[in-house]
Amino acid sequence: MLSRHVEFATVFRLATEFHEEMGRRVFGVCLKTHLKQRKVLELNNDNFELLLYLLNTTLVNMNLANSSDFITGRVVLSVANKIFRRIEGGSEDQIYNYIRDHALWKSVPFWEEVFWSKVRQL
Repeated sequence: MLSRHVEFATVFRLATEFHEEMGRRVFGVCLKTHLKQRKVLELNNDNFELLLYLLNTTLVNMNLANSSDFITGRVVLSVANKIFRRIEGGSEDQIYNYIRDHALWKSVPFWEEVFWSKVRQL
């Protein structure tokens, strides 16, 4: 379980970088790299909330008309089901549950990009 203490002020400063596409892209690369070696990532409650804040900030600042932002969206989608916290009773509370209603997931151009990127990988 990842449980190092992180100051919210640090997270807030980091989140201001997500107003720019490059900041969102770098965040996506960091997420993908960190989770590449893991099947899942269990976080303590505080770190779960901080990462959720960063993911929401990333998604809210995405330009849905810019397909370059879809790269980060694909990363968020691929890691969202791997990140969780334990809740009472020991069950897993996945971070995806908190971002699943975002407009990006309802964007046809996003899903077309996901489809074609998978086809290119074949």
